[in-house]
Amino acid sequence: MGAIVKQIQDNFEYPAGSRSEGQVFASFIVGASGEVRAVKMVKGLTPAYDAATLAAISKLPRFVPGKQSGQAVAVSFTVPIIFKEQP
Repeated sequence: MGAIVKQIQDNFEYPAGSRSEGQVFASFIVGASGEVRAVKMVKGLTPAYDAATLAAISKLPRFVPGKQSGQAVAVSFTVPIIFKEQP
């Protein structure tokens, strides 16, 4: 999970203007073919940060799909992303 959050943070483009601090929760599904889909906010921070978070998740690379009984299956993820002011 940590690698997924790091990839999202690496893809994140901070919105113009003042920086916000806080935490968001976003969910998405990795489909049976490994694609990221159904990206949505569970708990947001500001509209600009929410949109930037969803855009960063949409840039995630294709995953190796989850397997159940040897079959590829869709897997749901909910990830927390923390935003802090850098000193």
